[in-house]
Amino acid sequence: MITDNLKICLTELPIVRILDLEVFPSMVTAILGQRGVLTIPADIREALGLESGCSVLIEVREGAIVIRPAVTQPVEKYTLQRRAELLLNNAVVESDYQKVCETVRLMGFDPATIPHDRPRSGDRR
Repeated sequence: MITDNLKICLTELPIVRILDLEVFPSMVTAILGQRGVLTIPADIREALGLESGCSVLIEVREGAIVIRPAVTQPVEKYTLQRRAELLLNNAVVESDYQKVCETVRLMGFDPATIPHDRPRSGDRR
């Protein structure tokens, strides 16, 4: 994969060399800015599918800086009401459901106002 071969080697500041011999046989030089900002050349960005604002992983490996695209997953931040809904939906038996209802009330919600599936009446412990 292209990203495994992309290495940025610091030889002498502020010069940075970008190497990927399989895809880019000639060496490319980029300037490391005063605040540490590095502009990756357009052909490399295009080959790797990098766009402005995307995340990359940066690691130091064997004296080289390795930069590769990062895969990010959106994280759901649960509101207190969503947490109450999850608790109610995860109650399997009536006895658990009653305990969860009490917890939801302590959270400041009426369980009857939160959409959820109540355990079937035949499920008792």
